[in-house]
Amino acid sequence: MELDKKKQNKQVVSGEEIIKELIKELKKYRDSLDQYNEALENVKEEISKLTAKYDYLALVLDSLVKSIYSRFIWEELRLEVLSESGRVVRKERNARIEDTEVDFLIETLRKVYVVDIRVKPKIDDISKLLVKADILSNKYIGKLIIPVLAGTVIEDNVKDYAKSRGVRVYKL
Repeated sequence: MELDKKKQNKQVVSGEEIIKELIKELKKYRDSLDQYNEALENVKEEISKLTAKYDYLALVLDSLVKSIYSRFIWEELRLEVLSESGRVVRKERNARIEDTEVDFLIETLRKVYVVDIRVKPKIDDISKLLVKADILSNKYIGKLIIPVLAGTVIEDNVKDYAKSRGVRVYKL
């Protein structure tokens, strides 16, 4: 019996030692996990900063592209516009008319060119352009509204759709 008690005591001590070792190991893992969580938070913070920088650069780049493309479109349309009436009533980038923003607007005595500028336009952009043109037709009664899409990477299906809807397409 005494031998059994010694065996049991040994097993209890051995079990306690195993539990203590397991607790030590768990603490190590918890410390490692805390370090990983801290590193993850730092990475999240850096990603947030980079996202803010990316958003700012995208905004600046979009503004620059629209500014340059407006100039190119003006060069493309100038001869037509000036020969038609000889007079431009209004030529404005980022025009805001009745809560509608237009990338580039050219108004003559008889026509209004509504220009939407996209680097890589999608079919949805054409639909939005047509809605803008429709809104402006209510403002410029008696003037022909000409929707114009300008871009660099214009896929054939987008170009075909635009032309089928009466939108002029300029690939710059």
